[in-house]
Amino acid sequence: MAYSLTLTNPPNPTSVHAGNDADETFFDSLCETLNGTHASGSLNIFNQGYREDLFQHEGAGSNGQMTRHRVPVPSVAHTSLKVVFRGRHSQLGSSYGRLLVNVYNEAGSLLASSYSTLSNSGSDEMGTVTITGLTLTDDHIRIRCGLLTSASSSFSYCSSLAGSWVPLTSVATTKSDEGAIIPVGSNATATGRPISAALGYTLMTTANTLLKRKRLLASMSGVSGAPESDSAYLQPFPYCQIVRLNHTDQATRIYWWALAYNSGGSAQEFAVAYGDTESLFQHNHTEPNGFRIQSRETQSVPASTTAWYNGHIDIPAPPPRGQGMHERLIFLACSTPAMSRRDAFFFGDHDANLLIRSISFWSE
Repeated sequence: MAYSLTLTNPPNPTSVHAGNDADETFFDSLCETLNGTHASGSLNIFNQGYREDLFQHEGAGSNGQMTRHRVPVPSVAHTSLKVVFRGRHSQLGSSYGRLLVNVYNEAGSLLASSYSTLSNSGSDEMGTVTITGLTLTDDHIRIRCGLLTSASSSFSYCSSLAGSWVPLTSVATTKSDEGAIIPVGSNATATGRPISAALGYTLMTTANTLLKRKRLLASMSGVSGAPESDSAYLQPFPYCQIVRLNHTDQATRIYWWALAYNSGGSAQEFAVAYGDTESLFQHNHTEPNGFRIQSRETQSVPASTTAWYNGHIDIPAPPPRGQGMHERLIFLACSTPAMSRRDAFFFGDHDANLLIRSISFWSE
């Protein structure tokens, strides 16, 4: 999934003065610096590992909806995505196993699906599922991954998943709600291709649009259909996801989507919060899961309900920088009364009825 860019090699504007054509070096530098915000910074979809073979499927048939992720679409020009995985199949006779990837729109209609065959070996091996030709009209899509086995008493396993959008390689103009965007691409254009005044103007007027493109920060999902029913939901303690923020004099808005399940007879609340990483790295007390949150947002889930919920949380400017830290880092977390460290999220008594199936964070 690596995508290497040289982000500190900006193009030289003096090489494209009036009457002079842009050469390959100019476009090479331009695509690298521009894609740092346009493509590469927005390509991540999810990256998650599963311990102790929790992500598994037994018996003939498929379960293509074992994990669930809801992710933003970078642009209508992004029409392909890849899922890289590590997995294996425990062969019985001539049986085989597959990893399935399904893509749905906001209405729940299947847009595309693909699969890759799992290796018949004693240890996990890497594979890739590629989906191309997506026609995307929504701001978000839903991705579900699952496993298939072709024979009873055989097993398919997945230990880790990583998904990303495929980088753009076209110099065609991409449309957005805020105007035209020039996705210069991940490869240099042909030598001697001229740069027009229209291209330069569009680059200047859409720079902020590129910077404001939604970027996925973290996405986690439980695994349904696995032998242990509890693994359908996130484990009962908060995962503190560390993210880096750019320095700014304006508040940074973090968006979140969560798939929650309340099996109880009364409404319950879950919380989404952020905190400074100093409390993670420099915690001196005996509590092994120590941290402090700076702010939280809560969401009420009615009794006997499974539904997606969304909201946002604002990080005041400037973003915090911990003692001795050069980067500006925060952590994001989601918790319910069923999770440990209820005190950190200002919950009272333990209640095991409200569980989180999936949580995603992104920002502009």
